[in-house]
Amino acid sequence: MNGLKKTIKGIAVLLLACLLLCAPAWGRASGEWKKTLEARTVQLWIDAQLLDDIVLNARAELNVTWLPRTLRKRLERDRDVHEWVVKGLGYYYPADKEAERRMKGRDILALNYRAVKNWDFDPTRLTVGGYRVAPEDLLGHRDLRVTGELPPGTEGTLFLCVPALKPGSRVEITMGPDRAVLEAPAR
Repeated sequence: MNGLKKTIKGIAVLLLACLLLCAPAWGRASGEWKKTLEARTVQLWIDAQLLDDIVLNARAELNVTWLPRTLRKRLERDRDVHEWVVKGLGYYYPADKEAERRMKGRDILALNYRAVKNWDFDPTRLTVGGYRVAPEDLLGHRDLRVTGELPPGTEGTLFLCVPALKPGSRVEITMGPDRAVLEAPAR
């Protein structure tokens, strides 16, 4: 009986050690990645009234992050980043030839959203630098995309592809009357 208790205790300690070692990678990004992602992200408050730094009556928060193909090199050096970044960059290298052809000359945008109130989320209402997102621009399996009427508290990430953004340019991103300007870093 003592041997069994020691074995169970040993396994529990091993599992706890693994959990503590792996947990940082699940929930955070390295400092370098944080700066990189912040420079490539704009925030849209949907149907909100903005007073200086105060947001009132927002229906949703939408963070749009530009994931250019060049970030793949950084990912090879530093994998201490959120899983959604890894997944988004993975769309540049699809398994089938048709999807690969479709990605030529295009960039990935990650839409990290959070519904504050009931929100009718339609990513095809998004315009990026004058380009209106089409249903075929949405990436991932159609059954796994969360769109439509979302209740408060719903959070998620949706990926789409748009014509390639020019590094160093200013790109207006709009969803209906809500807008933000992404200043795409030069590198």
